[in-house]
Amino acid sequence: MVFIRTFFFAVVFWGLLIISPVFLLKYYIMKIFDDEKAYLYANRLASAWGRMIIKVGGGSVDVSGLENLPDDNRVCYITNHQSYIDIPVILGWVPKPMGAIGKHSLKYVPFLNLWMKPLRAILINRKSLKQSKEVIKKGIEQIRSGHPVIIAPEGTRSRSNKMNRFKAGSFKLAKDSGAAIVPLTVDGSYRGLEEHGKIVPVDIKLTIHPVIPAEEVTALSTGELADKCWKIINSGLENPNEL
Repeated sequence: MVFIRTFFFAVVFWGLLIISPVFLLKYYIMKIFDDEKAYLYANRLASAWGRMIIKVGGGSVDVSGLENLPDDNRVCYITNHQSYIDIPVILGWVPKPMGAIGKHSLKYVPFLNLWMKPLRAILINRKSLKQSKEVIKKGIEQIRSGHPVIIAPEGTRSRSNKMNRFKAGSFKLAKDSGAAIVPLTVDGSYRGLEEHGKIVPVDIKLTIHPVIPAEEVTALSTGELADKCWKIINSGLENPNEL
């Protein structure tokens, strides 16, 4: 049964990506007339994709803290990173448009790379300091214009319920853009894929914590922000870690 579910999940995951150009055609047509409406349309598609991916895998998501979402979209969403399925969870169950910060190599993943521009994802090449600075500058302008991003400061998947320390440099984008921060805790997602290397049904908990105001983000150092967000996000885990 686990093998069949994993196979079916892979077929649906890649099948949806392969046919995605059909849906993105409408995005590019809309973009000619109204760039913002086209962006919101792409996000609705991504949200539907995220929900379908989790449900096909037999998973469920319990969300708390929706009342903490700010009206102002000049924010950075800071999250822990347990699994590959964290992004589908966040896109599917946080009812706000957003892109993500990811590795530069994603632009070479067939079909998935088609979504980078519509979702205004920020892809960073850590091997190129010049390119990184240019991308960060673009990201600052993007957030200031009301187009949020998701940042996972651990830098890689923990593949467990143990959170890695946050990289302080990840918070430079939030500070320099004058954005507020919305901390997110994703708990249990690693059990759906990474724990056994196969897709298994899993109950995932998504916690949206109270916003850290822009004034506080600006006042704190990147190191202080990293520690503060780590503690907040850690508090949402079923079994909190030691700092």
